[in-house]
Amino acid sequence: MQNAFLAGILVAFIAGLLSFFVYHRRLAFLGVGMSHVAFGGLALGSLTGLPPYLCGMGFAAVSTFFIAGQALDDRKEDILVGILFSFSMALGLILLSYSRGYTNDLFAYLFGDILSVTTGDLVMAGSLFAVCGLLLLVFFKEFVLVVFDPDFGRVVRYPVKLIHHLLLVMIAVSVVVSIKIVGLILIEGLIILPGAIAANIAGRYRLQMALSAVVSVLSVCCGILLSAKLNWPAGATVIALLALVYFVSLFFRRRATRRVEAGPPGEAGRRGAAERRGAAERGAGN
Repeated sequence: MQNAFLAGILVAFIAGLLSFFVYHRRLAFLGVGMSHVAFGGLALGSLTGLPPYLCGMGFAAVSTFFIAGQALDDRKEDILVGILFSFSMALGLILLSYSRGYTNDLFAYLFGDILSVTTGDLVMAGSLFAVCGLLLLVFFKEFVLVVFDPDFGRVVRYPVKLIHHLLLVMIAVSVVVSIKIVGLILIEGLIILPGAIAANIAGRYRLQMALSAVVSVLSVCCGILLSAKLNWPAGATVIALLALVYFVSLFFRRRATRRVEAGPPGEAGRRGAAERRGAAERGAGN
């Protein structure tokens, strides 16, 4: 449980920060795609005796070269991701069929196994936390510019494609590390839901990122505790909690929308009075 909490907090924090970019860049499909692409590497490592998660990271990182090779304006990432994850999933299933522990390995990869986190997994999660956290801190403005206005980035001569590729690699590696927490079937929830929740509640970008990370960490911690108490699958419990929080956050978004549409307090009454005066004047003129 201690290892599960430590690994969950480290991975959830980074996933929450990256979720902000995934949500606003509309890269939700990339999260599920990268997990499926990594499945081929996980299966290869399981069969050959190599570290499975390092092989999965290699598969996912290499695939980002093909995805980032497309121009940002083309928006063809989803097509390439779909092709790559279909091929990699098929390859992974073929490779795992030669493994003696086919069923156990497949179940752990698909649904996660957070209670089996080892010291090596903690080192990997800590490395992800340190590297991705440093990159986000140093290149925050560049990442925001690439996500929201890549055309302006080209005008001011930013290496837009390089920054975009770096962001994709960070997302891909984070997805692979998160597979042990929630499994590749549910990984999209951990990558997209915190950012969506933060966007519903907060307005400023920095506040959204902070809130996304906090929501992600709290959901993982509460999900682990609840799963231990109720004997539920940990990964499924985490994602279910995130989904519930998202539905609650929609209430805050709708209230904010209604306030904007209604205008400041008293404006509706003043607008109604002005309309009545105008109608009266028009009637008198007629």
